[in-house]
Amino acid sequence: MSNIPDSPPPAFSAVVGEQHDAGFLSAAEGGAGPSGSASGTGAGSSAASIASASATRKWDDPPEEEPEEHQKHLSQPELENFNTMVFLGGQGMPSIPGREVQQLSFTPSGNHIVARISIDSNFISTSTDGYCTLQIWQLPSTKKLQIPTATHREIRVNGNFAATTRYGHADHTVFDVVVVGSRHMDIERGFKGTLVELFNLTREKRRQKAHAPLQAPFAFNPDGSLLASVSSREPSRIIISNVAGDSVQMSRLMPYHLAEVTQLRFTPDGKAVVSAARDGSLRLTSVVSGRTILKSELPVEHLRYDASLMEVKSGGEFAATVWGREVVMWDLKSGQLTTYGLDQVRQGMPEGWPLAISPDCSYLVCRTEDGFDVSDVATGRFRGGHSTSGSPVTAAGFSHDSKWLAMGFFNGQTRLFNIVTV
Repeated sequence: MSNIPDSPPPAFSAVVGEQHDAGFLSAAEGGAGPSGSASGTGAGSSAASIASASATRKWDDPPEEEPEEHQKHLSQPELENFNTMVFLGGQGMPSIPGREVQQLSFTPSGNHIVARISIDSNFISTSTDGYCTLQIWQLPSTKKLQIPTATHREIRVNGNFAATTRYGHADHTVFDVVVVGSRHMDIERGFKGTLVELFNLTREKRRQKAHAPLQAPFAFNPDGSLLASVSSREPSRIIISNVAGDSVQMSRLMPYHLAEVTQLRFTPDGKAVVSAARDGSLRLTSVVSGRTILKSELPVEHLRYDASLMEVKSGGEFAATVWGREVVMWDLKSGQLTTYGLDQVRQGMPEGWPLAISPDCSYLVCRTEDGFDVSDVATGRFRGGHSTSGSPVTAAGFSHDSKWLAMGFFNGQTRLFNIVTV
């Protein structure tokens, strides 16, 4: 134990902050922390000098030592602040200039990145149906794929796509699949319906096509055999379809929401679907029985915006959602809702607009006026930021191991960053 100074020591919280700063820097430089440095007399202090110093202390002086448990409680948040992120590389991928990137996703295998982009130039729009198309890159080469389709020259998309990785049981092959939905005019039948298409990215060809009353949002179960979507006739209803074979077979209807469903995901075990609707309702529904397992409703003050993002924790403990500027964690065991506002946790930081949640529910990436930054989903704590020049960021996607981050821009550019935690 080092000597106690003759004058009263500073407040304990300030000392803790200084100790962690010194310890972090010393560890980074390979040296010893504060406890290993020489400090005047060191451990050779006499009992008499300690007693003399103790006798001069006043009743309201801070304690000489905080209890061990209290030190641990206070020190953990301080150390967390040093756990920042650095974004390396920023490699550009082949893209179509002038066509905004609206959605980005890695396939679970990490072998492909898929982007939804405007079908027309940002400044010369001719489409009145809200069509988009896809850009697909192979990793790690970032080679751009051209997938032929007999329906159109480009893959047509209305709303979000979903991507999955499937594993062949017989030959143990791995192939990535993406599903899209579009409004389609059937000339032969003389009506306008919805077209669902599944594309095999590994083999670069269309795998399935169906005229079915299904529309985005889409979500695959973990093995890619089931597809959850919304009814194009009544968007408050969820439809589960079997896509394991050569066709799309609707197998279960879940008509339990009272308003349009805007987000849905399968649980990691594939046994249930988590969904969010425009009326602020959250539901956990069994895929096997079709019955409700759990339901909750957001307070009225959180209903200014629809749920724009959703991911489910890899262990199935909770679902993370974003409703405008409110981040909501829904406990899938108890139904408890935990919320915080981005404006409150980002005080003193640049304003942020949410773009994506990492698949493991660890991180949230936001667009800023200077570029983008990443924070913890659970707490909103800042992790790291990156400045980009020129065009604003419009889309983002994490790899499934949270080691890579793809960023899309209004000018059509897509860049790939390696995430390094310091």
